[in-house]
Amino acid sequence: ISLLLRSEYIKDINMRKMRFMSWGMACLLGGCLSLASCQQEELGGVPVAKGTGTITLELNAQPGFASGSKTKAVDEAAYKDKNGYTLQILSGDNIKDEFLFKDRPASIELEEGAYKLKAFYGKEQVVSRNEFYVYGEKAFGVKGGDQDKSVSVECVPTCAKVQVDFDATMATYFSDYKVVYDTKALNGSTTATWAKGDTEPWYLKVDKAGETVKATITLTPKAEYETKEASVVQTKTLSPNQGWTLKVKPNYNHGQLGLEITIDETTEDKPIDIVIPPTWK
Repeated sequence: ISLLLRSEYIKDINMRKMRFMSWGMACLLGGCLSLASCQQEELGGVPVAKGTGTITLELNAQPGFASGSKTKAVDEAAYKDKNGYTLQILSGDNIKDEFLFKDRPASIELEEGAYKLKAFYGKEQVVSRNEFYVYGEKAFGVKGGDQDKSVSVECVPTCAKVQVDFDATMATYFSDYKVVYDTKALNGSTTATWAKGDTEPWYLKVDKAGETVKATITLTPKAEYETKEASVVQTKTLSPNQGWTLKVKPNYNHGQLGLEITIDETTEDKPIDIVIPPTWK
């Protein structure tokens, strides 16, 4: 009996030791977790390591209203040369990388996340005869393990191209004539005037969704035609990358002076006959 009691006593002591050790390990583990939690709170959260992927960049330049023509001020064909375009990779509002297209890396490594590719060429203005602005953007995402994922952006002008073709016989009947354009961006504060001797197109900034552009044709007939200064308004809805050419020709029949206006949309000409009454102001 004595031996049995002693054996039970030893077993009880061992059980107490095991419970104490288990309790101690639990306290130690809890303390470590608590410490890690406190440190995480102090540091604002421990960042989780993100995977990375690689991308390649491509660009498509589409100044579509241009026929590759070269004027005295603007070589439109130059806007089709991708090498002069600036590329930007953005994460939110932060620019991660920026370089010319011709200097772009063969492969770019980025962390997982959402990005935007921007590309542009030229300087944006509400009206210009010297240059225009071509722009494009593309949202894309990167996942860990992506290998040379292709990201391409298409760039188009933010403006419309307008021009006037005054017939050579205008000078026979009118001492002066011009066209004044107006858009939302111009808002009457800046003029875009095509005078009788002009040859260079205007590049007008227009809404991306399209807007109504107004062209006011002002005519000063010669004194022998006994007609006062007249104005004719033409309008057309234009979106970026579209062109509009007004062809203006005098029409003089049986002592009555008028105009023939042809709207050249490259696919269809629409003649409009307008008679100028002698009393028209």
